[in-house]
Amino acid sequence: MPIGVARSNKTRKLDTNNTVKPVKVLKSPVIEIKQATSSDNFPDVYLTPQNIIGGRVILTSPTQGVYTNTIIATAGYRLDSNGQAQKFNGIEWVTIENQWLNRGNASDYEVRVTYSKFESKGSYTFSGKIGTWIDLSAPREWISYASGDNSLLSVGFNVEIRNISTKIVVATIPLTLTAHT
Repeated sequence: MPIGVARSNKTRKLDTNNTVKPVKVLKSPVIEIKQATSSDNFPDVYLTPQNIIGGRVILTSPTQGVYTNTIIATAGYRLDSNGQAQKFNGIEWVTIENQWLNRGNASDYEVRVTYSKFESKGSYTFSGKIGTWIDLSAPREWISYASGDNSLLSVGFNVEIRNISTKIVVATIPLTLTAHT
């Protein structure tokens, strides 16, 4: 018989009389292999530290026939109720991959943002709730604005997310929003 060709798909062995007896072949256990998805690699709530620097935009507007330029800068951070975290780079909101809610419902969580640093000069404003727990059933955002020549608003925060029913904090990160013209 040529090498590599099998006579039978059953395994055989010799008994005490040197006669061939069939051996019971056991089937291998079935192992289910599941392809991992990005959400399998992260806990239900996942955040990473963010340092968001806003882009500068020059607005030109007419005032009594004279055009004036105003320089503005905007930096923002948003937790959407659809489970996505986004940053505002001065021009548009951009999704931060694999951030905030990987599984579950946003309405099961609350967020609290507290100040850790504050630096400012010139003309600036800030929007967003600070210091209290607010539910995440709706989008929540924090935005730093600066306008005029050499204005600055740089705000550092601690962002905490907790489960509403258990009151257990499941994620905490530092966040910095900087708008500088």
